[in-house]
Amino acid sequence: MKKMYIVTYHNGEYEDSVEFNLVAFSNREDAEFFIEEIIEYWDNPEYPPYLNFLLNPEIHSSLRWMGIQLDENAFDVQEIPFLF
Repeated sequence: MKKMYIVTYHNGEYEDSVEFNLVAFSNREDAEFFIEEIIEYWDNPEYPPYLNFLLNPEIHSSLRWMGIQLDENAFDVQEIPFLF
């Protein structure tokens, strides 16, 4: 059975915590690399194009408006079975 690796963000156990799935990968190494890239480029306008969906100015400002700040410990990789 194939597996997918979902990069998740969950910043706490409180009522105002935020949890969402960012992207899926077919291997854990790519998912972990993606997290490293997000952390490295969070406040850097010179981010690589493949992070555009998350770090472009419009989306990035929306994430900040929703109260999402960079918390390196909030990222995780979830392994799930892929049935197709």
